[in-house]
Amino acid sequence: MEKKNFQILIYRYMMARIHYGFYPEKEPFPSIHSLGRMFHVSTMTIRCAYKMLEEDGYILMVKNKRPVLTYTPAADKKLPSCLYTPEQTFQDLYQSLALFLPSIFCYGLFLCEDEDLESLNRILDSPGNAWDEPVIRFLSGIVSRLRNPLLADLYYDILLYSYPFFLSRMYQDNAEWQAPHKLICQYFRELLIVRKEGNFIKLQELIDKIYQNYQFAFVPRSESLPAENFYRWSKPQISGAIAGKLIYRIFYGIYPAGAFLPSASALAEEFSAALITMRRTIKLLNDLGMTESINGRGTRVLSEKESLEKVSWLDSQVQKKILSFLRCLQILAITCRKVAEGIIPHLKKPELLDAVSKLRIAKDMNRTGLVEMVCLDLLLCSEKYLSILDIYEHLLSQLIWGYPLSYLPPAPSPSIYADGLMESLEAGDSRRFSEELEKSLHALFYFSRKKMVSAGIKEAGVLDLPAVPFS
Repeated sequence: MEKKNFQILIYRYMMARIHYGFYPEKEPFPSIHSLGRMFHVSTMTIRCAYKMLEEDGYILMVKNKRPVLTYTPAADKKLPSCLYTPEQTFQDLYQSLALFLPSIFCYGLFLCEDEDLESLNRILDSPGNAWDEPVIRFLSGIVSRLRNPLLADLYYDILLYSYPFFLSRMYQDNAEWQAPHKLICQYFRELLIVRKEGNFIKLQELIDKIYQNYQFAFVPRSESLPAENFYRWSKPQISGAIAGKLIYRIFYGIYPAGAFLPSASALAEEFSAALITMRRTIKLLNDLGMTESINGRGTRVLSEKESLEKVSWLDSQVQKKILSFLRCLQILAITCRKVAEGIIPHLKKPELLDAVSKLRIAKDMNRTGLVEMVCLDLLLCSEKYLSILDIYEHLLSQLIWGYPLSYLPPAPSPSIYADGLMESLEAGDSRRFSEELEKSLHALFYFSRKKMVSAGIKEAGVLDLPAVPFS
């Protein structure tokens, strides 16, 4: 997945802190190694960010010494344009994150062992060189417990992207910075106490309460509609999205085993994509073992037996790609319930009924993950929460790497959740739909992880979901 340039994000983070007076002039800056550890990036990334600050005249870098701040802007000086983002963008982002982050923090905390909880408690006791660093380290410590580098990448991307705006809100009450910091640390200590009790529901309710209590700082006061330039995690994965649609057609029998796909130029015209994009898409299908390209003839759809023989399960690149599927699936399993509860009420009845029709077909076909994909695709129909839709679109584009698992035994049993999902959509019952989807994705996660470990992808065993109570 193509990521944002983290050196730019860290440059904006440090620039915001300089402008809001976090660092005394002529005193040492945070060390390159400490910032690298805090944001889990290389020292080279921090060095590049610092180099940009030096070129702009803010700091002086001397070999073998920490950078020193050489220029502090006046408090009333206009902020650099790179620190401005439309309020509508953040309104959409933080409304979207309200459906996403609380579940991440809850699951991460529930996976913590006693040693992890003690480590988190020590973070709250240790002062940073600015009031918010312990908060950043505490929350990133929770996220890291899920052992998902893709999720960690997303968390730091959101944190660094939104930080200048968040700081501008807090700066409106400069004298009271310490008060909200002390309060949120008290909340965090309460979280640790509740986690030690082992009550998942109580922990979930407390995290939701804390998040809502801090909406005053997060949500812009503007009532404007979300801007078109909403938060984007990374560039759209066009090849992956088109490959997913072609795989659907293969599963539905539109392109049966032995048949040839339309030419790359014909598919490019159909999907309004560049020819080079379609060639990458076909290569992706070949890598997945779905098809093979034959010189002079075209691209042939393979049978399941041929596909199973074609996939090199011990190849490191294949394992890496299939592992990305499980990482995306873990994130979806954790967050789908609240996301679905927030989105389904905004969908139109014809959209719900169309999904019901697709679910009936998916149930009859009994393909691993097909029922879940239909449900997740439905969530992308929403015109609300644009930021979360972008995140979900990227996650879904990576799920295609799980299709080789369908070639491995055992065959999936018919989805026991399909009927409940269809009934809830027909009734417009968003709560029941979200509960059934959560159960279904949890089951798919465990089923897929077991197959991956049996195929020799040992790293899959590192990923886990806590045993949580379902309603």
